[in-house]
Amino acid sequence: QVVLDLAIESLRQSGHLHLRVQGTSMLPAVRPGTYASIERAGSDQIVCGDIVLTKTPAGVRLHRVVEICGTQFITRGDNHRHADPPVCGEDILGKFVGPRPGVLARLRRWVKAA
Repeated sequence: QVVLDLAIESLRQSGHLHLRVQGTSMLPAVRPGTYASIERAGSDQIVCGDIVLTKTPAGVRLHRVVEICGTQFITRGDNHRHADPPVCGEDILGKFVGPRPGVLARLRRWVKAA
């Protein structure tokens, strides 16, 4: 829990967070083991189709927004048939902006640039 609290505070302070995805709920869009780049985003910056990091009683969840009902956001893992319980806009911590390039990808870009 301490690590989770530190990660959430880091995202709030810096606006950025990199975390390693666990689980298969977002297959095929986000694979387990992917280092995800998350940017701080308020509920007014979220639209249907965005993948968001939300705070839940069990920790955090990275799922896609499938419906917005006023101040409630309905999310679902791409690999799930059923939606998650609604979350309030204040429980949205940030938006997934893409996978963080691994060391090999950064090395390939560096070699191509040289």
